[in-house]
Amino acid sequence: MPKDNHSMVIDRVRPEEIDRLLTLYVGLFHNREPLTKCIGLSQERMMSIARTHYGVMEANALEHDFCWLARDQENSKSYVGFIVCQDVAKPDSQHIPDHQTTQELDLFTDLGSLLADIRSPVREQLEVELGTCLHVAAIGVAADCEGAGIASCLLRTALYDAQARGFSYAFAECTSSASRRLHEKAGFSCLHSVSVKRLALRRTSSLTDCNLDIHLMWANLDSLVFEIATPR
Repeated sequence: MPKDNHSMVIDRVRPEEIDRLLTLYVGLFHNREPLTKCIGLSQERMMSIARTHYGVMEANALEHDFCWLARDQENSKSYVGFIVCQDVAKPDSQHIPDHQTTQELDLFTDLGSLLADIRSPVREQLEVELGTCLHVAAIGVAADCEGAGIASCLLRTALYDAQARGFSYAFAECTSSASRRLHEKAGFSCLHSVSVKRLALRRTSSLTDCNLDIHLMWANLDSLVFEIATPR
């Protein structure tokens, strides 16, 4: 049974909350999100890499201004959902994790190539300049709060904010049918789909055992009208 979420509120992530966001992100995605399961890293290693990639605040590696947290208003320390977004045109300032194994180096190289192939229509078909195209990188909700509309509220909040800032487009890589339905309800449609296994076999990639289809979804924010609802 979903938790009663009448008191849930959604706030923009503050710089001092980055580690809280990363902890929630890794905790909710590990062994749950399909592509993360294919990658197969331990939760501890995922957290170490996430902190290296996104935790360097002086580099603004994670654009907290485009990220949101859902929390229980009655318990300010109870965070139950998040959304991470990025301006796709902003230069990548991610730091390379230390002490990577050869296997991890191969995996991240293959993953980078996979994501580049999936996202290729974005740059080919959409106008991509700074402040025009929002990447919805990840959405997560605690298991006991699923079904209460929190993910939908997080997504609509992020899109409404991006629209108010002048962004015209948004895109996301959906790795599950639930994620695809969530984005379709918010006005997204599918640009194309990629079979990870088929692409990996063509490239002799380390992801050949990943039997997963990833759907590239996009939305024209200029044509969407948002009603920011509260979770049920």
